[in-house]
Amino acid sequence: MRIGNGNIDSLGSGGIGSVGGAGSESRGSTAAASSKSDSVNLSNAANLVALAKSGSASRQSKLDSISAQVKSGSYQADSAQVSQAVVQSHITG
Repeated sequence: MRIGNGNIDSLGSGGIGSVGGAGSESRGSTAAASSKSDSVNLSNAANLVALAKSGSASRQSKLDSISAQVKSGSYQADSAQVSQAVVQSHITG
């Protein structure tokens, strides 16, 4: 991204110290040109959701078992595994 100073940009065109004219036009075109180089990074959340929905029968069985344990209040999460998964997810993005 290029940020130009209209007063400096206008020096080459003979407009020393001027604010209007070619200097202000170059600022507008600089802003328009910089927006073309902007980028957006999207997460892979959609891929993760699709992966979760396309699970195998054994995965579905495991999820059903965990769901039943959560509903009955007997599910005990392994805090070490949870913390490792959180850190690994953050590292890999």
